Amino acid sequence: MIRFITIIFILFNSFFVAAQHYMFEAKIKKNNKGGFYKIYLTPEISSKLQQNFPDIRIVNEKNEEIPFIYGLDQINPDSTAKVELKILKNKHKKFKRITNIIVENDSLKNIDNFILEIPNKGLKNKLKITGSFDQKLWYEIKKNFSVQSAYSDSIITELFLTNIPTTGFKFYKFTFNDYKDESVDVLKVYSINNPEVNKEYFELVKPLIRH
Repeated sequence: MIRFITIIFILFNSFFVAAQHYMFEAKIKKNNKGGFYKIYLTPEISSKLQQNFPDIRIVNEKNEEIPFIYGLDQINPDSTAKVELKILKNKHKKFKRITNIIVENDSLKNIDNFILEIPNKGLKNKLKITGSFDQKLWYEIKKNFSVQSAYSDSIITELFLTNIPTTGFKFYKFTFNDYKDESVDVLKVYSINNPEVNKEYFELVKPLIRH
């Protein structure tokens, strides 16, 4: 699932900012055409926002706000594309403040994405993904990146992990940093074969400016 903002009226040299008195800002790529376009919110940006993103503002160079629509691009695999990975371990280590989930890739297929089903608690966390062939030696795949669960009205939501380096390990481990002393409950783990996502968007630079 890709988070995006659709700008209603394009103005040049616009900025994405968080809240009226903002702490972070990121410049939007210049566009010479009017109309609609999408802006992909990377984890570096979405992890700094409130659940459902009520604190987003977009302004032009005159500090005038620009209206936008918030939405989600769905990953819509067919029934044969979504493969469930068996969970071998789901353990919370209270004193280390981490939760480890180990899954098995019994087909040894190449994987570059994961979907984690979790209770709908508004998860925002740091995650590390490692891989192994024997559960003894673990190799880092992606280190300490920010994740946030998708908005949902149901009691279950999904955490989409995309842009993962392609690997074919037998086992994968997800290590969540439980900095709030709350365990991360993972109910199911899936991978999608060749997910199709509409990529007609601009990607913002990282919000390097802090106020």
